[in-house]
Amino acid sequence: MPAESKSAPEVHSVTVADDMPFHLTPVLSDSVVRALPVQTALVAHVCDRRQTAALVARLAAELPVPALAHLKRVRTARLDGAPALLLLIDLLENVFPTVGAAPPACDGAPRPLGRPLSDLQAALAERGVTAPLTGLGPQLYCAAVAAGRPITRRQYDQAAALWPTVFHRDLRVEASLAPPAAGPGERRRLLRWMATAAAAAAGSAGPRVGCAVVDPATDRLVAVAGDARACHRLQHAVMRAVDAVAAAQGGGVWTRAAAAQERPETGSAPTESASPTPAAPSSGAQSQPPDPEAPPPERREGGSDGPSVQRPPAGALPYLCTGYDAFVTREPCIMCAMALLHSRIGRVFYAVPRAGGALGSACKLHVADGLNHRFQVFSGLGAELCAGHADGEATNGCATDDTAS
Repeated sequence: MPAESKSAPEVHSVTVADDMPFHLTPVLSDSVVRALPVQTALVAHVCDRRQTAALVARLAAELPVPALAHLKRVRTARLDGAPALLLLIDLLENVFPTVGAAPPACDGAPRPLGRPLSDLQAALAERGVTAPLTGLGPQLYCAAVAAGRPITRRQYDQAAALWPTVFHRDLRVEASLAPPAAGPGERRRLLRWMATAAAAAAGSAGPRVGCAVVDPATDRLVAVAGDARACHRLQHAVMRAVDAVAAAQGGGVWTRAAAAQERPETGSAPTESASPTPAAPSSGAQSQPPDPEAPPPERREGGSDGPSVQRPPAGALPYLCTGYDAFVTREPCIMCAMALLHSRIGRVFYAVPRAGGALGSACKLHVADGLNHRFQVFSGLGAELCAGHADGEATNGCATDDTAS
């Protein structure tokens, strides 16, 4: 028999100490935080600078290099102690695949390749490139260049130290590199909502996980839920919180089914059909009710596809969690992370990571390619509050599931 859940805590009265440690670490895409890889390019010395524009135009027309599109075609450097102008030809491996030269030192200085210009002309002729190379010196060189387009200013500085690089500043990316500005009041606010999630976790009927969904525009609690997998395997804390948000908007499945089960018998059938899925304990998930002054929503009667749901008037409420913040005591699993994505969450704060977590540990779902929604993720908030919520810990005598979130 499923274990019964404890009574839900009074989440609205949660407070935190002023001296509670505050940690907030952005969880970013690997492409943003990594150092750019380096590759070896073939370059030549422009002896006659009057030919520079013509050389660049010929190579751009006959020898475009998409892999190096983020690099400028020429740069100044020092050769044998004297200033010189260098022309970027191609990746070394594209022109001389059997050279086998060691990559140059990553200090931006060109290195002699030991091959004459005539070898380059012959190699290009085999590829159908017949542009004259008038104005180039007799010897070829190799140089280290960044292998990819820089996304952040730090990556740009690294790439530009090797070879002049094209860089377009992305304010959205730069804003994601640092946690949101948090003065004392904002820190207390964020910690208070994580404490709300931790209080819900304490009453979980399953792994000790809690989730609170908050509207940051009004600092209003929209929904809060603890884990209830002892009642149904899908009722993770995040899933139940999203369901409670849907219930506040006239939808939902588990929250509405639980309310229907608790409704006193009146001798007539209820107007809303219950979900075929076992209902969660009603004390574990709470949602903010719709505005009583709002006009009654339209009703769509249930059928073979599932329970009936109520929809608010168009434009009265956001779509599920659009623009909301989610505070989760433990890093969400892949299922819960996808639920947050599909509900259009704005930001996710979690306290402690977990093996197999989908927002930083096993993968970073929120920055995966091909998704139609992005959201920010921060880890470490209220880690001290949730220090006992580690993987595999059971509460209330319930067995844990290592896919918990």
